Parts: sequence; structure tokens; C-alpha cells
Amino acid sequence: MRFIVLCLTISVPASLAQRMEHPGSPREQGFIPPTQVTMSRPLVPSSLTSTLNPQAAVANVKPLEMKLLILSTDGAEPELTALKTFLDYQGTPYEVVRLALGENLPPLEDGNRGFYQGVVLTTGNLGVCDPACRSALSPAGWTTLETYARDYAVRIASYYTYPEPRFGLIYTSGITPVSGVSLSARLTTAGAGIFPYLKPEAVIPIANAFVYLSKASPVNGEETVPLLMVGDGIVAATHKKADGREYMAFTADNNSPLFHSQALTYGMIRWVTRGVFLGFRKAFLSPHVDDFFLPSVLFDGNKEQCRPGGTPFDPLNPAPPVCSVVRLVPGDFGALQDWQSSWREKPQFAGFKTTLVFNGYGTRVEDDALRLKALPAQKDFFWVNHTYDHRNLDCFSTVGGSCRAVNFDEAMTEIGDNFAFAAKQGLAADPLSVVTPMITGLTSPDFLRAAAQSGVRYLVADGSRAEGTPAIPNTPIPSATEESVLLIPRRPTNIFFESATGDEGTDGSEVDEFNFLYGPNGFFRIGGTGGKPFFTNSQTYNQIIDRESDQLMGYLFRGDMYPLMFHQSNLYRYLGLHTIYSDLFDSIFSKWSKISNLPVSSLSQSAIGAMLEERKTYLNAKVKAVWTPGLGVKINSSGAAKVPVTGVCAAGGCESYGSDKISFVAVEAASITSVDFR
Repeated sequence: MRFIVLCLTISVPASLAQRMEHPGSPREQGFIPPTQVTMSRPLVPSSLTSTLNPQAAVANVKPLEMKLLILSTDGAEPELTALKTFLDYQGTPYEVVRLALGENLPPLEDGNRGFYQGVVLTTGNLGVCDPACRSALSPAGWTTLETYARDYAVRIASYYTYPEPRFGLIYTSGITPVSGVSLSARLTTAGAGIFPYLKPEAVIPIANAFVYLSKASPVNGEETVPLLMVGDGIVAATHKKADGREYMAFTADNNSPLFHSQALTYGMIRWVTRGVFLGFRKAFLSPHVDDFFLPSVLFDGNKEQCRPGGTPFDPLNPAPPVCSVVRLVPGDFGALQDWQSSWREKPQFAGFKTTLVFNGYGTRVEDDALRLKALPAQKDFFWVNHTYDHRNLDCFSTVGGSCRAVNFDEAMTEIGDNFAFAAKQGLAADPLSVVTPMITGLTSPDFLRAAAQSGVRYLVADGSRAEGTPAIPNTPIPSATEESVLLIPRRPTNIFFESATGDEGTDGSEVDEFNFLYGPNGFFRIGGTGGKPFFTNSQTYNQIIDRESDQLMGYLFRGDMYPLMFHQSNLYRYLGLHTIYSDLFDSIFSKWSKISNLPVSSLSQSAIGAMLEERKTYLNAKVKAVWTPGLGVKINSSGAAKVPVTGVCAAGGCESYGSDKISFVAVEAASITSVDFR
């Protein structure tokens, strides 16, 4: 038996964030530098063959429990992390078995019902070397697994595969990843059917991953169908045995931050479940622009006060600031409105809408031109309360040189005055939502009590910090002291709140600040102080926009529901033409329209909160469902919930999204609900 072991260290965009802190001065936003990902695992041996004797497929249809079985080696594979990430974002149930750690293959069926609707192998042969190389699944285990696949018509997918006969493939060559170089993969006609949410002509870049190229090699009575090609080499295929067993194999490595993994994994899940599964995925993009109506300080690398961690601009302080300041003018707002409208005219982006997070204090002048320009166009945007004057709620005042947090009455005033401003102006602010200045106040019992008493249900948390990241994605975080108030994690970007221009060498330069943080002499280092820089060459504006748009593309592919953080300075028209905000989203929308046919939707903060609550309630209900192919689904729930089911149209109706039908089935506690196919 031959095993190939691969060890790689590559740099990819981070899915975990870091944050710079400055004593006594909270940051407006988090940071998301690149990180290092290490991959090391055995791959499938070419000599491993099936031990199952050929036999005719079983014709009768048997019910299957709606969850996936993931077979892993030691649980440390990056492929396992990726699978769990994508499934968790969808809300799709799964069970992981770590075979190399002594966990046994679980019972798969009871003669009448299958316990799993699909099986995913992290690697094709589940190989381990300790030190002798072997499969973590015994020959008897493989026989049991393949018998189950045959008798219950359950599909098996391999997430990273050495080409071999089990999958109807034969090795032709291997490609080692080279930093900065990607392979261009294209869908076959059959692949376009398996990945219907991708454009048939899409070019899918494969980078930072080892790739085995292969060719089809089925034996008599078998069929191998290429799905994805690099040149004339197969990198993904389905394979059907003479007895009806079906396999899918990817011969490129997978990891959750990798672009091709983000683009292709959902199609694998659809295939292995035959398109019917608990959970759902949609492409959401809900940008928040903070500090609307206020000015912003601008980055200046030559002044300590004007660099990250410096003193934030205080709108209550009339003294001239040390740093340059920018506030939007009516022309900037008109440009935003026209730009957004131009994208919304395209059906794929008709659901895109910016959320303006406003402070009424900034427009207290009676004839403020920005307010007079914005109010007639308010229906083109979502509006969220950012408190009246943007004061730090954790350091509302100082006593003897020490910070004092906001008290209850002060918090009621900050929230109430901004809602009162909106009401006076006829501004339709989201009544259930507040974004606190600098994400402060979230640990203050007085502020949280004031929020609850004001009818506020949803605040935002800093998604770049551990306390702002829930254990399960696409769920909310309970607030510290108020049961009725929930926190929505918000994604930071590397479009900084002090940035207003794509030009270099000028105040507010996005390029200068990015390189100050991540460049050859950057503040952030790989592994912390003393480590290597993230980039050995200073990055250009186009490189920064390209990298940031790729990061946000990942959120779209995995169905991330959380909002994104931007600031009013990012809407400033530099050179009178562009804004950093529009440059970034132009890049995202251009890339998305070339690779995907799925529509993009933006949600209000309260709509996001409600969706996160629904997901949490569904997960807490411990739903168990059984699918009988061709007939329908029966849902058993311990609690009342709306259960998302993709691939079934319930009697009460369903949504059409891309090629998927999605039903949200209302179930009662301790009940069984039937959903028939329609």
C-alpha cells in the first residue's frame, strides 16, 4: 500500500481576526490581517481497492435521517475544519468520527432506515502514518460503508483525493502550489449541472493548494464523469459503480479560506444529499457605513495621533484637530446614491442596499446641506441609530483621571435623542437597532438596561474579537445582562475608518495605512512582535482592493449573514470620481457576476437579527428529520421553531433561490411534521 504525504505552509486571507488596542482609546474597527495555514496529511494510495463484491443495486427506497456522516482521521485535517465551517453556516446537521483516535464507525442503518443521508471523507483513503502508513478505516469498515452506500443509495464524497480506481480515476501528474500563482479550472457541461449556482463559463482559480491531475479510468459497467478540469486534467469527477454506488472526488486540496473551496463545497453538499437537506444558503452582503453626518479624522503616518491607536476625533471638542478631517458633502451623497442605483438596476444586485449608521449631532445646523440632500433619498438606504453624539460609552467621562462608564439616564439620552432627531426629520430609523460608538457599552449594565427600555433588540459586536464571535456562525450573542437584547457580530474590513482616498502620500490614504499595518515594516507581524512581515513588498491600491474583495466573496459563498463595517470617510470622492467604498464593491460585484448567477441581498439590522434568532431557535430545538426520497420529509422537533429545508416545497409555499427551493417549516414543540414534495 503506497501513501503520499504532503506538508505545506501557505499564507491565505484570515478567517480569524486580530485587533489593535490603544490604552484608554477603543478602536473604531477591528483588523483582519492574513494568517498562516499549515497543511500536512497522508493522501489516498493508488493501491487501495474496494473489497465489496459486485452485486445489483437494491431497488426499494428507504428513509434516511437528514444528517451527514463525516469520516475523519485525527480531526486535525484542514478539510474537516472547512467542511464543518460550511455546514455550520448553512445549519446542516452532521456527525464527525475521528477514526485514527480510536472512534469507531457508527451503526449506519437498522434494516429499515438509514442513519445518514450522505457520507463525506476528509481524504479519499483516510490515510494515517503512525509511523506505518495505513487507512484509519479497516477493510471491514470499508466493506460496511460501501454496502450501506449500495443498499441505501447513499452517496459518498471525498474532499481531497489521490486519483485511484475507487473513484474511477488514474493519476497523471501533481502540481505543487507556488505563492501568487493560480491554476484556472473550468466546469464541464456535467459540472455546470452539479454546480448550477456557478456560471457555466466561470473560471475558478485554484491557488495555495496541492493539485493532483487525473484522467478517467472506469472499468466495465462503471461510469466516470469529469466535472472540473485544469487543461485536460480532471480535478473533480463523479463515479458510478456497476452496483449503483456513487462517488464524488476532488483531487485538489480544500481549506475554508481557499477560493475554490468556497466556490465548490456547496455543490458537493447538494450532490451528496441529492439536493435535499436541512439548512439553507443565500448570498448576503449588508454593509454598514458608520458616523454618517459626522466628520472623520484621516490617517497620517507622520503623526502619532493620526495613526491607528491615536486619539479619536471628538465631535464635542471644538478645538481644531491635530489630524486632517473629512465630512461628506451633498455631492458625495449624490454620487453614492447614483452609484448604488446603477448596480440595483441589474437584477442580480437589485437587493443591494447600504445601511447608514447616523449621529444626529453632526447635522444640528438648521440648514445642513448633507441632511437636506440625504432625507429625500432615505428610502434608498437602511438607517440605524449610532447614538446622538458618538461618545465613548465605556469612558463617558473621567473622574480623577479614571474612566466612568455611561449611566442609565445618560444612556437613555444618547439613544433617545438620536431616535427623536430621526422622528423630527421623518427619517425611518430601524426602531429595534442601535450600533454603539466604537462598539462600546456592551458590558455596561446601565447601557444595556437603557437599550432594553428603549425597545432596542439588536446591538452589534466586534466580529474581530473573541467575545464578538459566537461558537456557531450565523447565530447571535446574548448580551451580558439583558435577556431581551442580542448582539449581532459585525465583520470588520481592511477599509479603514481613517481612509478616504486610494492615492498614496496624502492624508487619508488607504494604501499608506494598509502598508503601515501590514507592509514590510508593518505594525502587525506574522506570529506577533518579532515575526516576519505579512508582505515583503508594499501593496498597491489595486492589490488591496483585490484582496479585500476576495475576502468578502468568501462571505457571499458561505452564506454569512453578518453585516460589514465601513465609515463615512470611505464615501468621500477622491479625485472627484471614485470612493474607496465604490471601488471595493465594484470589484466584488464584477467578480461575483462573472462566477455566480445567485442574487445578492442586503438586510436591515433588525432583519439580520431576526434571521439569526430563527437560526438559533432552530438549532436549540434539536430537530431530527427523516427523508424518504421521492416522497417527503418528516420533522421531529423538541421545541417550536422554523425549520429550514432546502430541496422541498412545503404546503405553505417555498422560496426559489437560484436552482434551490427553500421551505421554512413551522413546527411545534414535541411534534412530528410532514412535508410532502410538491
